[in-house]
Amino acid sequence: MGTPNGSRRSATPDRGARARRPNPVVALALAALAVIVPPYARADEPAGLRYRVGYTGEVFADVHGGMRRGTVYTGLLQGTLDWHGRGWSAHADAYLPHGDSLTAHDTGDFSVASNIDAVHQLRLHELWGERRNGKFSLRVGILAADTEFWGSDTAALFVSSAFGAPSVVSGNLPHSPIFPQGVPGLRLALVAGKADTLRLAVLDGDGGDPAGFNRHGLQFPFDHGVLLVFEDQHLFGNPASPWANARAGVFFHGGDFATTNGTIAHGAWGGVASIDHSLDERLVWFARFGCAQHDRSTVPWSVETGLNLGGVFGAKNTLGIGFAYVDLNDRFRTADNPLGLRHELIAETTLGVPFDERITVQPDLQYIIDPGGAPGARNAVVAGLRVIVTLGR
Repeated sequence: MGTPNGSRRSATPDRGARARRPNPVVALALAALAVIVPPYARADEPAGLRYRVGYTGEVFADVHGGMRRGTVYTGLLQGTLDWHGRGWSAHADAYLPHGDSLTAHDTGDFSVASNIDAVHQLRLHELWGERRNGKFSLRVGILAADTEFWGSDTAALFVSSAFGAPSVVSGNLPHSPIFPQGVPGLRLALVAGKADTLRLAVLDGDGGDPAGFNRHGLQFPFDHGVLLVFEDQHLFGNPASPWANARAGVFFHGGDFATTNGTIAHGAWGGVASIDHSLDERLVWFARFGCAQHDRSTVPWSVETGLNLGGVFGAKNTLGIGFAYVDLNDRFRTADNPLGLRHELIAETTLGVPFDERITVQPDLQYIIDPGGAPGARNAVVAGLRVIVTLGR
């Protein structure tokens, strides 16, 4: 089981009063349509119930810089159920984060140094049903956008949340549907030709505060606009073994947002593009770029890139070296940063060492420049060890 994409705190100032715009009922109409359409199932499609239980535990330390030096333990327990039938699938998973936050206590970084750092509550993450019919599928329920959108298999190795959900999403949208948060909505997918998959999601625009209103992932406000996400995923080369995997898409949030000139603007859009490119049998390069409207975004743009090298100190080991840049809007002023934010840079090197299919050990080292984007912030050195245990069938 892979590690989640990671939560992110938002530095966006108070957005002010938002108009109460009820979400459309498109999900119910399409769900009814899916029941009517005859099912489609491949002959080799697996059927039955599968479960997984995973635990990720880590010890990380701020050994230099940041707000202060310190060491924390952070853990994440995850349970997953998947069911597959004739033309139907269902999925449910829940998280129990626990331990301390290195970001909150020591480093003070914006991007969040650990991608399992989350509010310490048992919470539902996703709960959905899916109908498949040929090259078309419809998924309805509680969905997290970063499960299917914006992802990179190569970047998933890294620990920093900067390589998880794009900063232009996590840093700008209110309580966005990324780990550990899911929201009600639907996702349409269409396999177009041999190399493209088109996806469109219509999601609740605000999942509610996970530390307050929506502590367990079961309560939603339904009145802060709609989030639309569209993406085209294209495979280069043989679809069964592509040499490159590219994604490009846009998102639009229908809520109201505070702007840099002190007014309230309706709607916010952005775009994300990424690529995973196999340079040879052992070396894979990835890159991702995201942008958003400058006048209403804490993060106008961000970029991540890096390399993964397999077979390092062992045939199954993977060494990753990654770099991330998060541009922070200097036109927003806060009480903590009256001079405005600047940017944050992250350099990370990590080594995944799988002992077998169930246990992986991962030492990690990060260097964070200007943590939190504050002009007076001290560059931080973060080091730690993560252990991932997965059981199930």
